[in-house]
Formats: sequence, C-alpha cells, structure tokens
Amino acid sequence: MTCYPLPHQEKGPTTLITRGLLFWACLLLVLGACVDSTNCNCPSYRMADIVAPAPGSKDVPVDALVWIAPGIGIYNGQTKAVTVQVLSPAGSVAGATESLETDITGMSVRFFRPAHMLDPWVVYTVSVNGSPVSSFTTGSQLAGPPPAVPSVSVTIERFPPGECYSESAEVSLSQPGLFVIAQVKGEESAFQAQSMSGRVAQVLSSPSASFFVGACGYNWPSTARFGSVDIAGQFSGWTNWKAIR
Repeated sequence: MTCYPLPHQEKGPTTLITRGLLFWACLLLVLGACVDSTNCNCPSYRMADIVAPAPGSKDVPVDALVWIAPGIGIYNGQTKAVTVQVLSPAGSVAGATESLETDITGMSVRFFRPAHMLDPWVVYTVSVNGSPVSSFTTGSQLAGPPPAVPSVSVTIERFPPGECYSESAEVSLSQPGLFVIAQVKGEESAFQAQSMSGRVAQVLSSPSASFFVGACGYNWPSTARFGSVDIAGQFSGWTNWKAIR
C-alpha cells in the first residue's frame, strides 16, 4: 500500500489534525498488510488418513488399488520413504508402490498397484514399511464405471487488514469416489489421470475443506477444479473451474 502526500495547504490547527489522523490510519493499514506468520497461531495442515480398502472390508473389487495417504509414513510435514506390500496366503503380491504428489510438502498419496488383478474371495494383508496396517477380503466383481464428478460449492470470506488470513474459501463437495483431488489453473499438464500419476494441488478426503490466503495460507491462485477418484484409480473427469479468490 502506498501513502500519497496531501496537497500543500496552510497549516492551520484543523489541517494538522486531519493530516495526523490520515497519517496514523495509513500507517495502521500498512502494518496490517504486512503480517508475519511467525506472529500468527497458524494451524498445521494435516489431511485425514486414507487407508483403502478400509480395514475389514469385504467384497473388495478385484481391480482395486491399495491406497495409503498422509498420517502413515509422514512425520512433521516431511515425506518419508514408504513401501506398501500386499500379502495373500500364497505370499507377496507382485506390484509396485506409486505416488500421486501434491503441492503441499508431505501430503502425497501412496498406492500399491498390483501387477495383475487380485484373486477373488481371498483375504489380503497390507503392510507399510513392514508393519501390518489393514486386511480386506476380495469379492469377484470389478469396480464398475468411473465415479461421478463431485458437486462443489464455494463460500468466500474476506478478513480486515491485520488478520493472519486475508481471505478463505470454504469448499463443500460430494464424494462419489474414494477421495477428491483439486487442481489449480496453470497446472493442467502436471496430472496424468490414466496412470494416476504426477501432481495435483491437494487431495480432499472429507466432504469439506478450507483454502486460506495470507500469512497462514498457501496463497492459492484464483480458480480451481475438482475430480473424484475411486478405489480402482478411475477418474471422474473435472468440474468446471470454480472461483476460490
């Protein structure tokens, strides 16, 4: 913010008082626009855990991928090496641990992609870095068609100067699949839906999410779009672009 000098006037008492009030008002606005995040009680971002298939699940599609999201292998916002292993009574399932990265450090999603479809009517155990975290039982069916595109509504709130946030957007959405991904304009080529690889802005695992801009925020661009992913890694396609700022 720039404070421009007042035009030259005779310095009577009224003029001096007016100038003084304008000076202090301008100074307060300038200071309020330069809030340091170290002076703010900024919440730490943490995504809800995703372990899918959910522990104890039955009739899991034979084309399912095994998903492990933040909270497992993630410490203090830093990404640690994560290896997902899937075991059947016959031994280790052939496949590879892959990753869908996000713009927020430490918030990527790991998933195990079996080299072949899972066998029907089998109990599988999931281990992360050698520690069991889940087990599930397959059915005989495939996952079916891709999930529907999520419905999304956005409520934007703006804060007065001096706050730790300048604005926020509350996003409410449906979850036709396992989770919803958000992409910001300018990063369209970063995500490859067919292989479920590359990078997205954020993974949303609950029916609402908040995006903040300011000292505590991630300075989101002005627009985003959203899409659903199901347990087999099928993608719904994108919503229209939504205003976030």
